[in-house]
Amino acid sequence: MNADGSNQKRITNAKGDDSHPKFTHDGKRIIFCSARSTPDLTVDWSKQWIEIYTMNIDGTDVQQVSHFRTVSTFPSLSPDANKIVFRMVTAQPGYNWDLSNSERNSEIFVMNNDGTNPVNISKNAAFDGWPVWSADGNKILFASNRRGPANVSQIFMVDADGNNLQQLSNGDGGFTQPSMSKDGRLVGVYNFWETTEYESGCISILHL
Repeated sequence: MNADGSNQKRITNAKGDDSHPKFTHDGKRIIFCSARSTPDLTVDWSKQWIEIYTMNIDGTDVQQVSHFRTVSTFPSLSPDANKIVFRMVTAQPGYNWDLSNSERNSEIFVMNNDGTNPVNISKNAAFDGWPVWSADGNKILFASNRRGPANVSQIFMVDADGNNLQQLSNGDGGFTQPSMSKDGRLVGVYNFWETTEYESGCISILHL
């Protein structure tokens, strides 16, 4: 749609969930994830093949990038268009959002823009997700519950190769869904409070 909300157009029409769209930095394509390749879409979403795709901004020329046959979400193309950061659910044991034990783990991966050479850069049993590139493309921001308590995550920043991990948030409630300003000085986040009965939240700004 236009920036003022007008002229809305549907650009995907496949069976299965299409989600987490982001424009590429040149504005010519959209990167997103979709369950459309799942053989049986009646299974729980956590067992579907949610893969990464790109398409033109009018929905044409859809190209499948990943073929991992697991949950791969929150894809983001680097500013130089050479790498994709995303969250992938792996077969290794880990922790759920509430820190209960899980047979699978949520990790942050970086791969080439053609889907080759996926590299795990978070390497932690915690629930890691919501990755985005820094404004200059040298670092990656993501949310993780590795410091606890249950249902609470913080924002971390790491080099694109997984080195030099820094914790950016440390305040009241949890923090997730980071987005960095173009000058690299501010990070917009979803600041939330979650229990088994409710969730509430607001938009907050972290100053770097």
